[in-house]
Amino acid sequence: MFIELSEALACPACGPPQELVVVVDRLDGRRVLDGFLGCPICEARFPIRSGAVDLAHPDAPLHRPGEAAPGPYPELDIEQTAVMIAALFDARDGGGYLLLDEALGSAAPGVARLAKGCEVIALAGPGSGHNTSEDTHVDWPDPLAPGTNRVAGASDAFPVQSGRLRALALENPTEARLRDAIRAIRPEGRLVVLRPTAETRELLQELPVQPLADEAAAFLGVVATRG
Repeated sequence: MFIELSEALACPACGPPQELVVVVDRLDGRRVLDGFLGCPICEARFPIRSGAVDLAHPDAPLHRPGEAAPGPYPELDIEQTAVMIAALFDARDGGGYLLLDEALGSAAPGVARLAKGCEVIALAGPGSGHNTSEDTHVDWPDPLAPGTNRVAGASDAFPVQSGRLRALALENPTEARLRDAIRAIRPEGRLVVLRPTAETRELLQELPVQPLADEAAAFLGVVATRG
């Protein structure tokens, strides 16, 4: 885990804006290999093992993905999916945090290579903080791959502070998750929704996001500046 990422994460039990404090047991450069994140309010501890963070909390509501098939596009391999996501993110100049939801996490190393200087957060389901997720067929990326951060959780709410993400990509989101995605993205940051349903498109028209592209394969929008 990139050590400065601790400043952008939020306690999944208390919710934003409650920050977490990182305690390091083993460090490699600016990446935490082992240790934990602690909440000074609820005193919960979230382990970091082999560079992967497990933010699953027993009191947090479970996120239940929709029925659409998870994972990268079946027509594309992982690298092609990473190229597509990186192009939609348009993060070639580097800097900032990019987040991929549970269905897209396997593309994180490829996105990180293309978006040099950015830190990519790959979400995983509960119980998948170390090797692979037990509740999905997606192969999660190596948390030690340059520029990648594997963060396991269990909630509809993204475990990040408001307005901290440069871009976020998700697939088949619930309404609650889509609204929380916009909260987590900084003003003028990018929202990518892959395979948006008719219901999702209708909801996006009501939310503070300006569409840049809206096709069958993907919706791309910019989050409005908060007044």
